[in-house]
Amino acid sequence: MTSPSPSQARLLRHIVQHPDGWLRIWSGQVVRVPNDTDRWHRGEPVNTTRATAMVCVRFGWLGRVKGPDYAGAAYREGPGFYELTELGRAAIEGLSDSAFVSRPGKGRPSHRGLAIEMRRALSERHDPARGWAFIMEAPLDIGGRPHHIDALAINYYASGHYARIGYEIKVSRGDFLSELRRPQKTARSATFCSAFYFVCPAGMLKPDEVPDPYGLIIVRPQDGRNGRTRILKRSRLPSPAAPTWGLVGRLLHRIISER
Repeated sequence: MTSPSPSQARLLRHIVQHPDGWLRIWSGQVVRVPNDTDRWHRGEPVNTTRATAMVCVRFGWLGRVKGPDYAGAAYREGPGFYELTELGRAAIEGLSDSAFVSRPGKGRPSHRGLAIEMRRALSERHDPARGWAFIMEAPLDIGGRPHHIDALAINYYASGHYARIGYEIKVSRGDFLSELRRPQKTARSATFCSAFYFVCPAGMLKPDEVPDPYGLIIVRPQDGRNGRTRILKRSRLPSPAAPTWGLVGRLLHRIISER
């Protein structure tokens, strides 16, 4: 059985120590929602990232459940609510204290640190003075089903053709190959985009590994005036779907929440 990383083990242990509720993963946040009748209780933040929680979901350590009874049916049965599975409990059973402690790599950033640096590099590509709004963990609205992509850049000038560029950040080959096994997820992420790119560290992927019609951007160390990002393969998406008011509302809520 795969052993959890220290950050994954800490998340699973947190759930064991707080059994009175569920974990909720939404809008880039991870919170613990108590099993009570306070409909305005939005939960307590959990000291972890959405990426770490979703890896636990993929390994079967967290399983989806219905949410609180006080919520409406659409809210209660929608995505985002999880509980510890027997596999998750077994994954941390018998682990030593050292298994929960992260240790610095040999001069290499953690996956979380690398992902943050890549988001920062993408943000630098989109100057607000040129009409760009850059949204991290951008929520989409596809057929009433919540969905998120790692980043979305929107140009709000007519001269920029109101471009909508979606980004899926990958920090390991394993993460990228997992995405390839779920092409429907990538297609959903690109629904409203005029271009869609996989983004990875320099040297991790080759252009021909990225399926059409998606593109590839690499992030590299700062190189003078050349910037940190470079397009290795251009996205060739067909005409995107027209934005819905549901999408506009979710994006506005995300922008306001960040500010």
